[in-house]
Amino acid sequence: MKKSIISILTLVSILSFASCGGTTSNSIPTSIDTASTSVIDSINKLSDASYRIMVSSPNVGIVGDNVYHPDFFYDKNDSSGYLLKDDKVYQFNDNQGEILTGEALDSPLYGGDGIIPSIVDIDTSLLEDGTEVTSLKRMVVIPVLEMIGLGGENYTSVTDLTFSQTGDTIYDLDISLTVNETTYSLIVMEYDDSLDYVLDFIKNGQLTTLDETLLYIRDLFFNDNYILRQYGEDPNVPYSYSFFTDEYYIQTFTKEYIDSNPLAQFSQKGYMEILCPDRTLNLTGEELIFDDIYMFDYYGSFDSAGQLGIYTRNNPSQPGHAQGAFTYRCTDITQVMNYPKYLKLFDRLQLFYEVDVGVEGGKAFETSSVDLVDDLLANYQLEGGFDSYGGIAKIQIIYLPEIDDDEERVIFRLLTPDGNYYDLDHTNFGSTTFLPFEELRSEIGI
Repeated sequence: MKKSIISILTLVSILSFASCGGTTSNSIPTSIDTASTSVIDSINKLSDASYRIMVSSPNVGIVGDNVYHPDFFYDKNDSSGYLLKDDKVYQFNDNQGEILTGEALDSPLYGGDGIIPSIVDIDTSLLEDGTEVTSLKRMVVIPVLEMIGLGGENYTSVTDLTFSQTGDTIYDLDISLTVNETTYSLIVMEYDDSLDYVLDFIKNGQLTTLDETLLYIRDLFFNDNYILRQYGEDPNVPYSYSFFTDEYYIQTFTKEYIDSNPLAQFSQKGYMEILCPDRTLNLTGEELIFDDIYMFDYYGSFDSAGQLGIYTRNNPSQPGHAQGAFTYRCTDITQVMNYPKYLKLFDRLQLFYEVDVGVEGGKAFETSSVDLVDDLLANYQLEGGFDSYGGIAKIQIIYLPEIDDDEERVIFRLLTPDGNYYDLDHTNFGSTTFLPFEELRSEIGI
């Protein structure tokens, strides 16, 4: 009999959630003039071409190998990408030549509002012309940062960006970027026909039909209101309850667990948005403006009353304001605490297939995607927690509807190679409140 893994999440591993389209052409453009005499010439012509960019660094090796086609983007390292079909953009995964698509997206493929950062985003009007050009201008640097998977927040850490035209075609453009003392090389190469089956799918393939239950589950998480229950030695008795709402997050433990693990008391930390920029509040004995996300201690337990204690002070960088919980100002609790709605699996539901796990009245789905497994473990702060069991081989999403006295639940079941499992049990969708936070919000009028 397979069994639930017990005692994985004890005090040591307590959770803390810490951050241009167009008409489909379906063919490689043949009218593109590939001759080039300068950096600007190459960038402008690549905007309409099909090409491949290899990204590498001496420190970390190959960090990207991507194909840019007017009708699709393909990440060779991840065997996934985005495609344009019937004037709509879809995320897709390549399952050994079988294209599995997600839902239609509202954004175009490339361009200013596009999903994929690319050469087209570089503002060439800010570049000097020539065969070797350097620039640290923001609208030149940020597109290159995004092409290698780094965000615009790294802009101030860039010390060099050089474009080199090494030959007489658009495929002879090399880019060198140094950020945080690491140099990345972007080598432009010619597109070959190895991905023509993606073009064939765009023209003739059938989109993947996503199960309605999976879409419903995604909507439950996107509403930002539920409780995560975790289990210890008794797989039927939770020891931890984490409250997720769009205004605050907190993890609590049962009194029995705290009595057995006294240090857990000090890990009951919560975070709440207090956005009152136009008035002062006295929450610390001093009138301050609160306009950020703040951290609280909770001196109690899940099943016994307690008090909140706020961590803040008069902000030395902005006197008269209460200093927030993080080194930068935050206004979205779901982002800063990395809620499960940001899991990659919700963008790649096409990788799940239905399985029978004996769930009466419910449904179960499974994937063995390494990328989705790793992403979920990172989101729930569980990396390394299953090493002694051989790691996690599969994820199951189990949906249990509300039937009679049984509450609606969504379980992320993590399966080890030998079939043992650990459950992340989510419930109380749409009706979750944490009374001490609700009382504080009422008291200060937010």
